[in-house]
Amino acid sequence: MQNTTSDHHTRETAATAADRVRAFANIVFAVAQAVASQVTAQMGVTDIGTRSAQSPSLFTPPDFTFAIWGLIFLGMSAYAVYQALPSNLANARLRQIGWWTAAAMALNAAWELITVEYGIVFATVLLIFAMLAALIQAFLSLHHDAVLLKRERAFIVFPISIFAAWITVASLANSASWLGNAGGFDGGPLPDEVWVAILVVIGGLVGALMIRRNRGNIFYAAVLVWAFGGIAYKGIKLDQPLIIGGAVLALMIASIGYLAFGRKAPRDKIRA
Repeated sequence: MQNTTSDHHTRETAATAADRVRAFANIVFAVAQAVASQVTAQMGVTDIGTRSAQSPSLFTPPDFTFAIWGLIFLGMSAYAVYQALPSNLANARLRQIGWWTAAAMALNAAWELITVEYGIVFATVLLIFAMLAALIQAFLSLHHDAVLLKRERAFIVFPISIFAAWITVASLANSASWLGNAGGFDGGPLPDEVWVAILVVIGGLVGALMIRRNRGNIFYAAVLVWAFGGIAYKGIKLDQPLIIGGAVLALMIASIGYLAFGRKAPRDKIRA
């Protein structure tokens, strides 16, 4: 009987009741986060990007960058269906990350509803950092061995990577919005644009570290480029050289991180 490393990885044991519950939870919360975004439209707000604009922060990326939510919802919905297929219920990788992804999507649904109803408040900041923690746990567990099926790369690695990358930036943007609009932080001795430049660079450094920890993940890196590029564009529109400089530096850090760490990291073996 032929037994490949990939077969051993994906079918270590038979599916259990816990596997089915986990798979069902991911489907429910994938639908919930997508439906929540539609519910927001019934609350008089077109989308989360519009609501974010109502809690202004120089750090918040421009409206067009929020189009990535459509790709995130689509990708995570595809992931939810894929992980619930009978042949994937006992997949060791999905067992390791499944409850983290379910938690992240549940937190996202709650974050969408509360954000639209109340704006960027302390509760939404807590929710988005909890979401980020769950996504980081899943993200860093994606490559716990060196073998990836092509379909796993498409239906697991891709959606979780872009979700984690966007929430990495969004957590900083939400914090900046809350501190400026509700938290009473006036920037202290530094002007707002300096704080934004600092935050963007911090985002670039965190992103580079995440790229290093996850084998030079190109999907994660691409979303950082999208977000930081959007912030640079916003800086140009607002004629804010410090924001432009911070965003360009963050872009360089993320790009160099991918080029340097991605080449040094052990490459995944992609199997059909």
